Amino acid sequence: MRRLSDLGAYGITFHVADNALLIPDLIGFWLTGTMVTERTNASTTGLLDVRTQDWDRDLCGRLGVRPGLFPGLVDAGTAIGPVRPEVGSWIGATGLTVTTVGSHDTASAVVGVPFFGDDAAYISCGTWGLVGVELEKPVVTAAGRAANFTNEAGVDGRTRFLTHVMGTWLLSETVRGWEAAGERIDLVALLRAAQDDEGPITVFDVQDPRFVPPGDMPSRIAAYCAERDLAPPVDRLTLVRSIVRSLAAGFARAVEQAATLSGRRCRAIHLVGAGRRTRCCAKRSPTAANDSSSPGPSRPQLSATSWSRPGPWVPSMAISSRSAHLRSCHGAPCSVMRGRLTVVRVPQNEGVAGSR
Repeated sequence: MRRLSDLGAYGITFHVADNALLIPDLIGFWLTGTMVTERTNASTTGLLDVRTQDWDRDLCGRLGVRPGLFPGLVDAGTAIGPVRPEVGSWIGATGLTVTTVGSHDTASAVVGVPFFGDDAAYISCGTWGLVGVELEKPVVTAAGRAANFTNEAGVDGRTRFLTHVMGTWLLSETVRGWEAAGERIDLVALLRAAQDDEGPITVFDVQDPRFVPPGDMPSRIAAYCAERDLAPPVDRLTLVRSIVRSLAAGFARAVEQAATLSGRRCRAIHLVGAGRRTRCCAKRSPTAANDSSSPGPSRPQLSATSWSRPGPWVPSMAISSRSAHLRSCHGAPCSVMRGRLTVVRVPQNEGVAGSR
């Protein structure tokens, strides 16, 4: 275990710092002069006790983090103070109060998910995907750790039990490579064509480490297929279809894992983030049983696949894994329940069952 105090070789000198602030908290300090640490973002440092949601003093000591380096923890929705007069004068607005939010972006994405109860999973899809369930308590098991799931703090004292899955990075890096060769790529047209194509396609493991660094994704996908005697994509449309189907399969596996590890029965899958607008990805997301899938709000994240515009109606989608076919119907107008965006869900008989 590397001690944080030993990281001076990397230009990180905690021993000379009075305080350490995470980026959202640093902005809050610049605005107000008050130092706090917002809890959802703090949980991603790995320095919080997952049960008490307070700083783990023993772990911090083992890592060489002295007590008091990070300011005290506050929850999302805490007013940390008024904007400093000089800041208010500079921006032309005085008398403003700065209030914390779920400052980890996924925490804010998940709090906007249209949950009706405890029987749904979420996929926050952007450059990478975060797949999981929202729980009242953390899941601290050897199986969860082996599956690379984490317990991150959510808004309202909840736990975001989730794992990372490759996202639209595969698409954006593929397009970047094509355009670097001097070609103009209409990804919107390719995605629309991929959505309509029903033919068989190769599905590969998007979690393979070779797909993480920047580089020639088409060649890496071809090499992956060659190593396993799979049919490689032969043209751009086939490659886009293969990527989208493979991403959907990766999301589906992660949802099944989340259900099994948490003991939850997932009857619905909610898609949020810019990547949710890759409609054919939602269409091709098979799961172990019949689910409903409804899109939630989109994070303000740039993505090569951000091309559709949300309308006044929130569509609901029912996914059947047996046919991997999407039936789309109109949902109900947005409403607010417990401060969250909600939609009417398509009724389903059973969901993805987790162990209990």
